[in-house]
Amino acid sequence: MKRRAWILALASAGAVLILSSFCFVRHVVAPPRAWVPFQVVMVERQYRAGTRAPVRSLDYLFARRGDGASVRSVRMQIMANGGWADQRIIEDFAGYRRTSIDPATESLTTYHYSSRLAARLSTPNSKCSDDPRAAHVQILGYDTVLATQTLPTPGAGIEVKEWRAPQLNCFALREEAAIPDNELTITREALLVSQGPPPASLFEIPPGYVERSPSEVTAERARRFPDETGASAPCCDASISRLDEVYRNSGK
Repeated sequence: MKRRAWILALASAGAVLILSSFCFVRHVVAPPRAWVPFQVVMVERQYRAGTRAPVRSLDYLFARRGDGASVRSVRMQIMANGGWADQRIIEDFAGYRRTSIDPATESLTTYHYSSRLAARLSTPNSKCSDDPRAAHVQILGYDTVLATQTLPTPGAGIEVKEWRAPQLNCFALREEAAIPDNELTITREALLVSQGPPPASLFEIPPGYVERSPSEVTAERARRFPDETGASAPCCDASISRLDEVYRNSGK
């Protein structure tokens, strides 16, 4: 159903802040060097336990500027008439914020960083693993270093493997995350890498968009498109409620 599909898209975009941004976790801080500007086309797949075919597949563009700012742009079928639009998440460390842009409702959802978190995230890495025996794998012509970690959660934790490229400030060209509590595995894989400054338009905030919380974005969607049918799933409602909590407490 259209409404449920859109809510899943919204929750998925916002959940990058909570669970999906594996590159947020940086255990090793080496002497800083300049950020390497680049663009990479990625494919994200989700697998349920015991299945070989993905239950969800998503292509997206990730780009980083020389100042460390980044954008994740996903082309999704989220418009009311079935049309496609680019849903973006922009990280601006200098502005201490992470902004989700939803074209379907002309909404901005801004999560604020504390100065400490912004300083940590804005420091580029030159060392991708603290394990001197870490495996090295060639991916798209780049040397990558395998790094593994367990992200703590209230349940069994999330097991993460990342193949990080030193030439790209340890950006992970391949990722695997096993989420035992949900019997879910998420993979990400680079399809194409292009070094050089990305287009400035990727980082532009659309004029006239309104700041809204995740639940306010959902309500605005319902107001604009009342003819959409189908109720959201409990999991989606829970995700949006959790995102609201993160939204309210961001920057503290």
